[in-house]
Amino acid sequence: MNISAQFKGIIGPDAVQYVYDRLTAVVGDFLEADKVIDAAYGDRSTLVAQRIQLETEIKLDESDALMKIQGEGKSQYVIINGQTTYLSNEQIRDAFRRTVTKDKREELAKVESQLARIDVEIARAKDKYRTAADAADSLKAAAAVQAASLTMIGKAYEPGLAVKPTA
Repeated sequence: MNISAQFKGIIGPDAVQYVYDRLTAVVGDFLEADKVIDAAYGDRSTLVAQRIQLETEIKLDESDALMKIQGEGKSQYVIINGQTTYLSNEQIRDAFRRTVTKDKREELAKVESQLARIDVEIARAKDKYRTAADAADSLKAAAAVQAASLTMIGKAYEPGLAVKPTA
C-alpha cells in the first residue's frame, strides 16, 4: 500500500509504532505509579492507629495528673519528684499537664511527622498517576486519529470505489 505523503506523519509505520510504544510505556507508568501509591499507604494505617492511641493516653495521663492537684484556688499544688510545685495560674497548670505527658507528646510528634511524610509521598505518587493519565488521554486521541485515518484509507482501497489513492 502506498501512503500519500500528507498522511505518512499520522499513519505511517513509524507513527503507528511510536503511538503503540508510548501507549505501552504509559501502561507501565500507570502500574508503577499504582505500586508507589500502595507502598506509600503501607504503614499509614498503623501510624494512624498509633496516633489515636497516643492521643488517648495523653488525655488520660493529663486527667490523672490533674486529679493529683491538691489545695484550692491559688493555693493549688502538686508534688513532683518529692518537691511541692504551686499551680497558681492557668499557664502553670498547662505546663504541669504538658510536662506529665512530655514523652508521649514527643512520640506523638514523631508519629505525626511520619504521617505527614507519607501524605507527601502519596501526593507525589498521585501526581505521577495523573500525569500518566493525561499522557494516556493524549495518546488515546492520537490513536483514534490514526484509526480513523486508516479506516478512511482502507475504504478508499475497497474494490469498486471510484476514489483511488494518489501516489
